[in-house]
Amino acid sequence: MKRFLFMLLVLALLGGTAYAGTVSQEILAETTLDDTAGCCHTRAVNVQDYSKVAFFVVYDEVDLGAALSLTMYLQISYDGVTWTNTSFNTYNIGSAQATVQSVETMACPRIYYCWLDRDLTIPQVRLVFSAVGEDATHIATVSASIVGIK
Repeated sequence: MKRFLFMLLVLALLGGTAYAGTVSQEILAETTLDDTAGCCHTRAVNVQDYSKVAFFVVYDEVDLGAALSLTMYLQISYDGVTWTNTSFNTYNIGSAQATVQSVETMACPRIYYCWLDRDLTIPQVRLVFSAVGEDATHIATVSASIVGIK
């Protein structure tokens, strides 16, 4: 009887549902925005297999004395050709509450974090960056990564 109960316990533990998925991280873009290139977008990522999708953007400036800023948009596409802006979730600086917004203006160097709502059913995602106040001596550097659970 003990052996039967033990085997039943083992089967119950082995047959349980595992809720954790595989975490995937990949760099989407590492670029410099200056007087030759003031706007860029990352490569498109197919997010159909992800249950959760988030982005980390590392923004830095070469000349901190300038009035340099970076604007970030998140775009979605059903075919990888036609793109439209969409809203995303992010944390405001100094706040523990998440907000929904359609554009993020980065005015000082730091790491920014944003994520997509799980209810969006979209196949393709990309980030678009546009620098304001950039020139030959005021340079913005951007590194964007996607992190997701498959």
